Amino acid sequence: TVRNELGGAPEEVFAQFDCEPLASASMGQVHAATTRDGDDVVVKLQYPGVDKAIESDLRNAGAIARTLSIAGGVLESRHYFEELASVLRRELDYQQEIDQAEIYREALRPWPDLVVPEFRRNLSTQRLLTMERLRGPTMLSAAQDESTPADVRFRIGAQLVAATWGPFLRQGVIHADPHPGNYIALPDGRLGVLDFGATKALSVPFAHAYWGLL
Repeated sequence: TVRNELGGAPEEVFAQFDCEPLASASMGQVHAATTRDGDDVVVKLQYPGVDKAIESDLRNAGAIARTLSIAGGVLESRHYFEELASVLRRELDYQQEIDQAEIYREALRPWPDLVVPEFRRNLSTQRLLTMERLRGPTMLSAAQDESTPADVRFRIGAQLVAATWGPFLRQGVIHADPHPGNYIALPDGRLGVLDFGATKALSVPFAHAYWGLL
């Protein structure tokens, strides 16, 4: 994948590249690396053929959704399916993920203790994403570590609330994949936020109406 996307083997493009992945998920996996100019980064690689597999799954799911809409008469499932399909296709494009991360970064401006990693566009393509490595335990690891002081737990909890609700209420931006592995407890007390493939932008009036409803 590195050779196809960046024109050279990992050891040619990067000063160091760890072939053992740090993490993996349904669409790709993440490797530690060092750039030629010495930056500590991670490289997210999309599995070859995953785009074709997802399109095949969407065609099958679309047939089911159409059948339910016709037969059910209660729930119009087509709109939900179209939204799901749109999100999945966006997640396949890592260039769009960078754009979505930058929108989220701007929405976080009032909260300097929340960190979005810097991206290397010159080392990123639609199927390969290179970004600053944020070092520290995940939020889940920090929460499960019995040695983590109560005030640190409280601070991380408050940061999570700000990361979830702040961008939504300020600019209608939602980080739509808020599982504990996407948050890094940094050594300096800040909270890193990762993975912007599933980021949704809604109107600010909608966000305010939603807040009023809650």
